[in-house]
Amino acid sequence: MNTFKINKENKDGLFFFHYHPTDAELLIEKSFLNNSKVFEDWSNNEDKSLYESFNLSNAGSVENIAVYLKIIQYLTNDCKLFGLSPWETSLFAQWYNKNYELVNWEYILENEDPFTDKSRIIRNDFEPASSPQMMGNTNPFPTIPNDKSGLFDLNNMQDVADLQKPGMGDVASLINIYALKQTTKVELLEFLRQSSKPKLHEFLKPGDLFISLLVGCDPGYYDYLLIASPSDISKSIDDIKVKYEEFAVKYENNIENISTLSELKEVLMHMP
Repeated sequence: MNTFKINKENKDGLFFFHYHPTDAELLIEKSFLNNSKVFEDWSNNEDKSLYESFNLSNAGSVENIAVYLKIIQYLTNDCKLFGLSPWETSLFAQWYNKNYELVNWEYILENEDPFTDKSRIIRNDFEPASSPQMMGNTNPFPTIPNDKSGLFDLNNMQDVADLQKPGMGDVASLINIYALKQTTKVELLEFLRQSSKPKLHEFLKPGDLFISLLVGCDPGYYDYLLIASPSDISKSIDDIKVKYEEFAVKYENNIENISTLSELKEVLMHMP
């Protein structure tokens, strides 16, 4: 395992927390893919509950994705959740029969070095929304204007996990989560529909959070977890770091002793 290096930044009156590792710096290094017995059982098993709950597959950063989702759950437990997945509005809406509101802006994260020649890019900022034009054979995809993205109501953590799924077949999966206590959905829509670039520090109220999660799937595309808060949540972030570093140590020490998918499921479902 590696140290959970979450960097703090105070900018424009907001507290930002950044975690953007390379593959070699991921918190959990040893995954179930390194255990031939469990991997074989996973490959041949029809039980897809770990994928349903944590998007656990042979793509992306594997068990680390479960950690990210648990962190989101911990931080947003008493918030109303709204989210969007840049470029994936059509797929998510169709796959899960979800309604959405069109917006003009999405928050883009980059943490990549696709050419592995010291050209690493780390970036985060609002960009104009963009949706590809998609066509289906029997079930037409919803038609999203090229310059729009869809904002969804997220009713629970399963919705958050599902919002990731359309992007997991691409080079990377990116989601934006607005966890709101005081701010209303109407205010959020106004914020994301404005003509000029939005500014988080002018929008988030005490108790609100903005979280964006990027999971790299192809070589050279890395993870990035960004958390923005109008209040200093360093104590919660420190607790998260300690809790999941301890979990990573125990998990990696035990992963070779796990012999079935059921055992793996038991461990991850009871992750702190």
